[in-house]
Order: sequence, then structure tokens, then C-alpha cells
Amino acid sequence: MIWIHVFLHALTGIQLLALALAGGGIIALGAFSAPIFFKVMDRRPAGRAMAEMFAKFDKLMAVLTWVLLITEIPYAYMVAASRFMTFDDPPRWVAFMGIPEEVKVLLILGFVALSFLRLYGINPKLNALEPVIFTEGKMDKVAYKEFQALHKQSEKLAKVQAFVALAALFISPFADI
Repeated sequence: MIWIHVFLHALTGIQLLALALAGGGIIALGAFSAPIFFKVMDRRPAGRAMAEMFAKFDKLMAVLTWVLLITEIPYAYMVAASRFMTFDDPPRWVAFMGIPEEVKVLLILGFVALSFLRLYGINPKLNALEPVIFTEGKMDKVAYKEFQALHKQSEKLAKVQAFVALAALFISPFADI
């Protein structure tokens, strides 16, 4: 039954890489890039530059999110199956500091759900509103207010996502190997 452990460690390695890239990217763009851009550039060009960066990052996030979901399905199945059959003596289906493995499964599925909400719910609306805000040199105040509300919502979700990614990385089974 050694192949099961190899398979699970491979899935965990892929998940760790995806979580690190996604969480690190969220933190890098939100905490470092955006403040610098808006400090050294005028608001409109900085907004356009950030919109372009986030559009590219969203493509990476979509891939990482799907990778997490696809790798989590067999992992969650193995965790559930382990409750009925034990492969180790004692069982190793416990993550860092005695936290049950189900917590990591729930954190990753939560991260995936937040990603889908941002990628396919909020961000397309933000991208559609961005060119509407300034038309013919005038600012559409209604579109701007809607953009601001969606942007704040997206920022809050990104902060939660970064926290969830870091928490899942922290309690990963690799943390105690």
C-alpha cells in the first residue's frame, strides 16, 4: 500500500505549490504592487496598469484553482476512506499539531469556492465596469460607485483567500514530515 502514500504526497506537493503561488500572488499584488503603483502614478494610469496585471493574474488563479479542485477530489476521498480502513499503524491522517486532515480539506475547498466567486462572479463585473467609468472624458458616477463597491468586496475576499491559503499551507501534512 505504499503507492497510496506516494500518491497522496504527490497530490499534497501539487497543492502546496498551487496554494503558495496563489496566496503569494494575492499578497504580492494587493500588499506591495497596488500601493506602489498608486503612489508613483496618477490614479487612472495606475488603475489601468493594475487592471491589466490582475487580468493576467486571474488567468493564473483560474489554473491554480482548478488544479486545487482536481487534486482535492481524490485527496478528500482518501481522507474519507481512511476513516474506515487504516493504512498505517498508527494512522497518519492527522495534519500538523494534531489538527484533523478534514480541516485542510475544508480550507482548500473554501479557497476554491472563494476563487470561483472572485474569478467568475466579481472580477468580470469589475472588468466590464472599468472602461465604462470614463467615457468621452467624463466620469460616470453611478458606474464608479458600483465599481468601488465591487472592488471593496473583491479586496475583502482576497484577504480571506490569502489567510485561508496560508492556513492550509501551515497545517499541511508536509509540515510535520
